[in-house]
Amino acid sequence: THPNNPTGEVISLDFMKELINFCKENKLEIISDEIYALSNFSSSPISSLYQLAVDNNIKAHFLYGMAKDFCLAGFKAGFYYSTDQELCSAMQDISYFYPVSTYTQLAVNRILSNEKFLKTYIPENNKRILSVYTLIQEQLSHLKFLPAEAGLFTLLDLSEYCQNFEDESKLFNHLLDFYRINLTPGAELGMEVPGYFRVCFTKKKEDVLEFITRMKKFTDHELK
Repeated sequence: THPNNPTGEVISLDFMKELINFCKENKLEIISDEIYALSNFSSSPISSLYQLAVDNNIKAHFLYGMAKDFCLAGFKAGFYYSTDQELCSAMQDISYFYPVSTYTQLAVNRILSNEKFLKTYIPENNKRILSVYTLIQEQLSHLKFLPAEAGLFTLLDLSEYCQNFEDESKLFNHLLDFYRINLTPGAELGMEVPGYFRVCFTKKKEDVLEFITRMKKFTDHELK
């Protein structure tokens, strides 16, 4: 996933080149999920891993959707693109059984074809994401967050309070039951170290402020 889920990291061009070389040496294909590619609130440019793979003659597959960057999860519209025409044909046949409605396709087409809208929406969306991200970092500066650059989330590091994933599960339930804070535990995200929780912060400002208030109550009472 590039940008990365759950860290919000923008993969560097140097690391992408390492991936390309690794795939060449081992005759591997690349599947690049770039569903957060337009939600970039950092100064780091985002290059397409898919495009880099194609440019280096690696068989590659590209995944995208309207749910994240365009906040249109209800559309249930995703995209698959590949250099493998046989596989594309197979995917097209399979999609017959779960099609996106014609009206939704027309709406998506109008959105992606409107260059004036895109040039306004994308920078404004990133500006708003950065504003909320900065708010959380400033108001909860006593907590450890892994620095994020893109996407809709950041990782909260509570590993010093979790010796194992059982502790992580107990902490998750405690936050939910006593403080009504719902964070995604790292065990559900494939994290190898217990105690990391994904915070999805791209919400209405009043919801974010309520989250900050509840987290402060938690830290004031529990993390002394």
